[in-house]
Amino acid sequence: MHPVVKNVLDTADSQMGVQETPRRSNNGPEVRAYLRATGLGPGHPWCAAFLAWCVQQVEIANRMDIAFPKTASCDVILEFARRHDILFTEAEKGDVFLVMASQHDATHTGFVKTTSRTRFTTIEGNSNSSGTREGQSVCSNTRPFTTRFRYVRWGALLRPAGLAPDTNPPAVNYELFLSGNSIATMEVTNGIARMEADAWCRALGVRVGWDGVNRCVLIDDRPVPATPLLKNGKAYLPIRVLAEFSALNLRVDIANQRVFVTRPGG
Repeated sequence: MHPVVKNVLDTADSQMGVQETPRRSNNGPEVRAYLRATGLGPGHPWCAAFLAWCVQQVEIANRMDIAFPKTASCDVILEFARRHDILFTEAEKGDVFLVMASQHDATHTGFVKTTSRTRFTTIEGNSNSSGTREGQSVCSNTRPFTTRFRYVRWGALLRPAGLAPDTNPPAVNYELFLSGNSIATMEVTNGIARMEADAWCRALGVRVGWDGVNRCVLIDDRPVPATPLLKNGKAYLPIRVLAEFSALNLRVDIANQRVFVTRPGG
């Protein structure tokens, strides 16, 4: 197992037993933190937000960017997995499982903790001992392998274990296109392309702000779930995070050093 996947699982395991307060409220101190990782406030279903929070804690602790959607939507995770060709019908430890209501509708999610020949155990939020969605806690369940599950192998997108990032990488710049129009040149450091937040918001015609208490960028008064890089008085955020936060599609053309951001269906 990749060390980053193990760290994320350990983080999830540390939350076992967390409860909503009051019950059936999608609220409580920990639940609010999970939802805040996706830019949402209390009251929303939080099974997917729990995954996002766990990934975010490892990102912050290791000063890294992990390719995993910071979303409260199971369907966004499903689309992300299909786009990256990491959706499977068989589980491995560390995968994210999705409960499928139909081919295009995922209704619940969590981490795969262990696997056996016929079953897998989980760590999942917004659930209960019966394994139903919209439960009140972070818990572990044992689930049988059936056709109603799909598994997201997000660890396959990580840098191979033991391969350290270049401590002095050459300067690389990527051109950013929004709906076909070139809007910026982004500096890429250790594989992460960052966009200046104020310029991004001007291009989209949305409001930008700053939360000095939590030290995060606000877009239309919602916190962006990523730690900004502050440089010369400006805040820079990973373009992948900005695109996902704004519900936009992102495609990278490595050969020509270009990033294309488009609206869904565009």
